Amino acid sequence: MDTKNKYTFLIVDDEFPIVKIISDILNIHPSVKQIYTANNGLEGVETYQNNDIDFVITDILMPKMTGIELIKKLMSINPDVQIIVESAFSDIDLVREAMRSGAYDYILKPFSIEDMMTAINRIIERREFIEEKRRYVHRLEEKIAETTADLRQKYLLAFTTLVYALEARDRYTHDHSQNVSRYSVGLAKAAGLSDDEIYMIREGGILHDVGKIGIPDGILLKPAALTDEEYETIKQHPTIGRNIIFPALKEHSITMNVVYYHHERFDGYGYPERLKGEAIPFHARIAAIADAYDAMTSRRIYRNNRTVDEAITEINACKEKHFDPELATLFVNNIDSIIKEKNVE
Repeated sequence: MDTKNKYTFLIVDDEFPIVKIISDILNIHPSVKQIYTANNGLEGVETYQNNDIDFVITDILMPKMTGIELIKKLMSINPDVQIIVESAFSDIDLVREAMRSGAYDYILKPFSIEDMMTAINRIIERREFIEEKRRYVHRLEEKIAETTADLRQKYLLAFTTLVYALEARDRYTHDHSQNVSRYSVGLAKAAGLSDDEIYMIREGGILHDVGKIGIPDGILLKPAALTDEEYETIKQHPTIGRNIIFPALKEHSITMNVVYYHHERFDGYGYPERLKGEAIPFHARIAAIADAYDAMTSRRIYRNNRTVDEAITEINACKEKHFDPELATLFVNNIDSIIKEKNVE
């Protein structure tokens, strides 16, 4: 994709030398079309509202309106706004507050040209991914409207490609769906399920998070803890996922159940239906354990990964609360063979 002279930036900082330095860096970037500046947060909001601005680079401590207040205001105007915070304050609580408020990246003063250019490139790459995702969604919706039985396999491939594309934007969730799929298959084999069941469990594992395509990017890609309201939005993804795949895969009941019910808990406190115990479809109970295990043993931006032994301890501790106790025991007892299960393309 040609991004030459495509994007506009707004710099908000009350220190003119800093504004000049950032402007000079942006001026040599081939993707930058125009640069706006503001001396404080209030002026920044006005400038943002009156112009077509793609990215914002803001200081934290400024007169009239702080950078944190500015971020919150801009997020209320446009939840998908892309923001870099630059500040001389390295207080981790301040960093967390900026990220929780909606900033995508954080850079400390004094910064080098290379540091700022890296941050600029990273935020542009994220924007390009979001734009490509939206174009892909539009194309996918057009294809779904034409669904027939003959196209079912093609749709599955399209859904799978979409899932991989969604995960590719974030090294912390890369390969998650593949891992959930193969761990689910490993547990299904240990449970003695048929080849047809295993096929659809594999399918469901790959597609279990496809509904996240319908979650706003400002929430889905947020590099900080979610608010209660945002978490409620995230909880919609099983329903969205079921609605996306239903036209093409409605005859694959196991796949549908995995996508829709994989966040149900054995104690009845899960979602979306708050089903309890054996009322939760059996194959979704398998996927729930696989999903949790991969989440625990994979690194996230807000925490390090757990070891296999730590994950097993947690699964054992959550029997009858989160997980089917018999399946959890089967998973733990067969962990060596399950984690060695190979992907099937």
